[in-house]
Amino acid sequence: MTPSQATRKPRPRPGPYKPRKKTTKSNPNAPKTSAQPSKRHQCSNLTLHDWLTVFAFVDEHPDMTQQQIADHFAAPTPAGKDGNTTPVSIFSQETLSRKLKMRPTLMARANKTPNALSSKRPHVVTPPDVEMALFLWIKHMEEKGEHVSGPMLIAKRKKFEEDFNVPEAERLQSETWVSSFCSNYKMKEYKCHGEARSVDHAAVMEERKRVQAITALYEPKDRFNFDETGFFPFCPPERGLATKQMSGKKKDKFRISVGVACNADGTEKLPLFFIGKSKKPKAFNGKTPEQKGFYYRNNKKAWMTKEIFEEWIKQLDIKMRRSNREILLLIDGFSAHYVDYEPRNIRIEFFSPNLTSHVQPCDAGIIRCLKAHYRRAFCERAIKLDEVGESDIYKINIHEAMLMIRDGWDNISSETIEHCWTHTRIQPTVSSENDPHTTTVDNPITTVQLRPSSSESAQSWDIIREFATTPMTMPEAQDKLRKLLGEGYREEEWIPAFDAIFHAEGDVDRALDAIDQLVNASNKAQSQTPAQLVQKPKQLQELEKELLEHVGELQARRRMVPLTLEEMLNPVEERQVGESEYRFEGGDDEIIRIVKEKLGEPLGAAMEVEDSDDEDEEQEAVSKAEVIKLSWSDTFEGFGSQR
Repeated sequence: MTPSQATRKPRPRPGPYKPRKKTTKSNPNAPKTSAQPSKRHQCSNLTLHDWLTVFAFVDEHPDMTQQQIADHFAAPTPAGKDGNTTPVSIFSQETLSRKLKMRPTLMARANKTPNALSSKRPHVVTPPDVEMALFLWIKHMEEKGEHVSGPMLIAKRKKFEEDFNVPEAERLQSETWVSSFCSNYKMKEYKCHGEARSVDHAAVMEERKRVQAITALYEPKDRFNFDETGFFPFCPPERGLATKQMSGKKKDKFRISVGVACNADGTEKLPLFFIGKSKKPKAFNGKTPEQKGFYYRNNKKAWMTKEIFEEWIKQLDIKMRRSNREILLLIDGFSAHYVDYEPRNIRIEFFSPNLTSHVQPCDAGIIRCLKAHYRRAFCERAIKLDEVGESDIYKINIHEAMLMIRDGWDNISSETIEHCWTHTRIQPTVSSENDPHTTTVDNPITTVQLRPSSSESAQSWDIIREFATTPMTMPEAQDKLRKLLGEGYREEEWIPAFDAIFHAEGDVDRALDAIDQLVNASNKAQSQTPAQLVQKPKQLQELEKELLEHVGELQARRRMVPLTLEEMLNPVEERQVGESEYRFEGGDDEIIRIVKEKLGEPLGAAMEVEDSDDEDEEQEAVSKAEVIKLSWSDTFEGFGSQR
C-alpha cells in the first residue's frame, strides 16, 4: 500500500460534555500541595496539682526519658470499672524540662498556699502600700501641674517596690496592670489645653523685660500685634439651664480662621484677615469675598500658611512705606510666621515659645472681646428670628457671619485695646521724673488683691521682704506663702510683688521701696468693694452682661441647648488641677511615711516599756486588739465552766 493510498481512520464525533457528580464533599481547609499538616496536638494548661502528679511519676520512673514521660501522659488510658477515663495531659518535652527546673519554686508555692493547687499560674497580688503610694504620687504631680504618662508610672512603681522592700517574686513584671490600676482609681487620659500652667514666672519677667526694651524704641501707635484664632460662626450656644434633661442639637463644626492686628493705643485696627476653605463661598452669590470688601484667602484646612502670611506682610510693608512709617510687629512663633521676605518698614519680633498666653496683647482680651461682640449679635439675631416664627433660629451663612464679626471688630474701643496691651506689661513703664530709680507698678490696686487677715498679711509681706533681701528662691517663697495662707493663697495675686523685685535687678533698696508701694496699694484694695477690683475692660464687662441677658432670653423661650449631664455635674470651669492636701514637700519619703501611717505599720524602732508596780494607775486607752483578746478569753472561760 502506497502512502497516498493510506487513509486515516475518521475520528468519532465528540458527545456532549457531562461532568461527573462529586460523591464526597471537598475539604476547604485541605492543603493545596501534597504536603500534609503536622499532627501536633495542642498542649494542655495544667494546674499546679497536675504538675505535682507529674513530678511524682518522674520520681517513680527514673529510667524513663522526658519524651517518654510526655508520651505517657498524652496517651489515653483505658476506661476503669466505673467507665471513666483519666483526662489526657498533653505537654511537650520542652515544657516538662522547664517545669522540672522550676520544681523548687512550685513546691514552695504549694506548701505556702494550699489553695494554689487548683491554679494554673501564680496570682501576684499588688501590695496595697505600693498602690496607695502610686496614687498619692499621681495626686502630688497633679498638684504641681505636671503630666504623668504610662512609662513614668511603671518606673515609679519599681521605685516604690524597692522602697517598700517588696520580694522579687511578688513584683509585677509585665505592664498590663496599668489599665486596671487606672480603672480602679477612676483615672483616664486628659488633654490639657492652654500654656499658662507650663510657664515659668521668672521666664515671663525676663520676656517682658526683653520686649519692653524693644517697644521703647517705637511710639504706641507704631507697636502692632498680630494673632490668628479659630472662628466657629455656625455653632449655637451650647450652655444653658433647664428644668429637665433635653435632647441636644447637632453642632455645626464649620471653622474658619480670623487674623487680628492692632496697635498699642487702639487708634489703628487693621482689617480682619479671613481664611476659609472655599474660594467662592455660595453665600456670596458667585462673587469672591474680596469683591465684597473682605481680606480673604482660602486653603483646604482654612488655616494660616507661610505663603498667605508672606503675602499679607508684603502688603502691610507697602502700606507703611507709602505712609513713611516704621512699625514694630509682635507675633508668636507659629511656623507659618517665619517667612523669607524681609520687610523694609516693619520690624518683626517673635515672642519666646510658650509665653504668649502672658505677653501677647491679642490673647489678653482683644480676641475674647471680638468673639463676645459676635456672640451678642448672634443671640440678638436668634431672638428676632424666634419672634417672627422662624424654626431654625440659629441658621446663618458665612457672608452674614463675616459681616457680623467685622462689625464687632469696628465696635471694639481703643480703651479696651489699650487696656489689654497694658495688662501684658510689655511696654515701658513711666518712672518718676524726680527719682530715676523709682519703680512704678502698673495699676497696683487692680493687680494686688490680697484677702488674708491683717496678721497674716503682715507675715506674708515679711516673706516677700525676706525673698528680696536673702538668697531665697522663688519656689521657696511661694511654698512659705502657701503654708501661711493655706486655701487663701492665690499664686497670681503675688505676681506683682515678685515682678517688682525682679525689676529691681538686685538693688535691695529699690526692691524694698517697690514692696512698700505694693503694701500701701494692697491695704487700699482690701478696703474697696469687689467691683472696684475687676480687671476686665469696661467694654468687655458690658458685652458679657448683655450676652448673659440674651442667653437668658433664649432660655426663657426654650430655644437654647441645655448643659449635658456630665457638664452639669462636672463643669469644666470648676476642674482645678490638684488639691493642696496632696502636695508633699518631702517628696517620695513623705509619701512613704504617710502610706505606712495609714496602713498601720510602725515607724522606727519599737518602744521599750518599763514595768510599773503601781497598779492603781488608770490606763489612758485600751487598744482594739486587747478588747478582742479579752472578749475571746471570757468566752473560752465560759465554755470551760459549762463543761
